[in-house]
Amino acid sequence: MSIPATMRALQQTSLNGPQDMRLITDAPVPSPGQGEVLVRVAAAGVNFADVSKAHGTFAGGPRPPYLAGFEAAGEVVAVGEGVTDRRPGDRVVGIGDGAFAEYMVLPAAAAAPVPSGWTERQALGLVVNWPTALAALRPLGGVAVGHVVLIQAAAGATGQAAVRMAKHYGATVIATASPGKHETVLALGADHVLDSRGGNLAAEVLRLTSGSGADLVLESAGGAAFEDGLAAAKRVTGRVVVYGVAGGEAPITNWDLVYRHQVHVVGLNVGVLIQAAPQIFGEIMGELSALIAAGVLVPGLPTAYELADGPKALTELEARATVGKLALLP
Repeated sequence: MSIPATMRALQQTSLNGPQDMRLITDAPVPSPGQGEVLVRVAAAGVNFADVSKAHGTFAGGPRPPYLAGFEAAGEVVAVGEGVTDRRPGDRVVGIGDGAFAEYMVLPAAAAAPVPSGWTERQALGLVVNWPTALAALRPLGGVAVGHVVLIQAAAGATGQAAVRMAKHYGATVIATASPGKHETVLALGADHVLDSRGGNLAAEVLRLTSGSGADLVLESAGGAAFEDGLAAAKRVTGRVVVYGVAGGEAPITNWDLVYRHQVHVVGLNVGVLIQAAPQIFGEIMGELSALIAAGVLVPGLPTAYELADGPKALTELEARATVGKLALLP
């Protein structure tokens, strides 16, 4: 396959948000280095982390101008020195830099094969959303049969996977979503769906659990929802796993933990998990494979946007106007 010298890509030009993302047509096609592969992108995943980077609130995020995006699936077209387990023609999905483009470089070790029978578009989420949901539920959240799990933002890509998995592991699921998304979440198996935009969430969870609270809270909404999650968790033994800050930062003090919310608060960033605890991440990916084989997790069909409409996709995601996974198609 002939590899061009330049390509189309989305470049973030400021830290004022995704509206300052621009389509360029002369971005250099990267070359794979030691242990890397060059992938012709078939579909790129759109995530809240992309929104955070565009606003400059992602810790250690890139400085503009930069090529946006980090999750993509496609075909390997070239391999770097030392790569023996991937070759041109392989279909892979992985995480790297500059995914909102026609080509991107991925570390070969992190380029997972697209499951047989799946399209690249369907494989998006396999290395981001699904591992995040499983890590929050199992090794960090300790979900067990009979537990009550509160899943915030349940209509999103990670939330939907978490609902399916929590039900598989025998939990009662209380989910939150905006009213227009309730039917979607109920269809995934949630036992109860509460309005994420109104009412007293903690009071509703306590009512549904006869005053005891949730054994596990999966929190990614941020802002005021973080406080709601803490108040909804079971005292002393309840766990709150925080893996997103979509609604903004929410402070908590040691005074709060001693006198208001006597719960376990666990932070989760899947990128840090991969680097700091590779054995745990390997176990998570093995368990995901088993869940896919058992039919618990099935390939979805992300809502697709053209590459040039990337700013629109990110803006709609930021406004909570979307359901499930979003994809850009170069």
